[in-house]
Amino acid sequence: MKPGDKVKTSLGPGIIVEQEKVSANLVRPHQRYLVLINPLIDSTYFRALQEEQGGLYFAGKDIESLQEKQIRLHF
Repeated sequence: MKPGDKVKTSLGPGIIVEQEKVSANLVRPHQRYLVLINPLIDSTYFRALQEEQGGLYFAGKDIESLQEKQIRLHF
């Protein structure tokens, strides 16, 4: 997944803003993505968090890509 991809999360549909930057000495088992959720559920906590961070962070395993799969044929 990459920035601009449309995804489905547990809080609703959204668009990936960026992939979390991880320093070389920090190992994370799951890559996280910053996702701008629209429309966001009616929750003051999530709205404030999204406004502060520019989106909400989700682990890659917790989001589903909504991009259409393309099939390439090679002759």
